[in-house]
Amino acid sequence: MADTTIEIVTGRERRRRWSVEDKLRMVAATYEPGACVKQVAASHDLYPGLLFTWGRQAREGTLAPAATPAFLPVRAAATASVPAAAMADKPASCATG
Repeated sequence: MADTTIEIVTGRERRRRWSVEDKLRMVAATYEPGACVKQVAASHDLYPGLLFTWGRQAREGTLAPAATPAFLPVRAAATASVPAAAMADKPASCATG
């Protein structure tokens, strides 16, 4: 029989990347009636202290969803044509460039 190694991972996984929307959703879940921070943290496999940190950041405004870019209508101005007579007065190097 070959030697095989079995790794048993216990505890919470480290260094996960949560989106800002996910963090705010989890923090909002702690404010639901009857919610307990410890239970919300356990349901997402987090430490409660992380939820408290995200809650503080949300209150301070440092944890906020990214602002959506605003698009404004743009109207292009009509281009003015230069009369040929005005170009005749310029030196040849300017008229071609």
